[in-house]
Amino acid sequence: MRKLNLDENKKYDTDISRDGGRTWEAGPSGSCSGAVEAAAAWADQHGHGVRANGKVVVTSDGHSLCRWTPRS
Repeated sequence: MRKLNLDENKKYDTDISRDGGRTWEAGPSGSCSGAVEAAAAWADQHGHGVRANGKVVVTSDGHSLCRWTPRS
């Protein structure tokens, strides 16, 4: 698993999409960067997609997408 370079001082809000990313609904909020890293590692280990741009991380569990965005 590659390093995601997330800001360890930020909390991350989660959004969930069940339609391939066309629409998003709010999920659990306040995840720490370690939780985001762990979710991305799990998705990667199970052959699911992980996309990251240094701030926003999107993972797949094979059925839905999760998007983590840092709080301002």
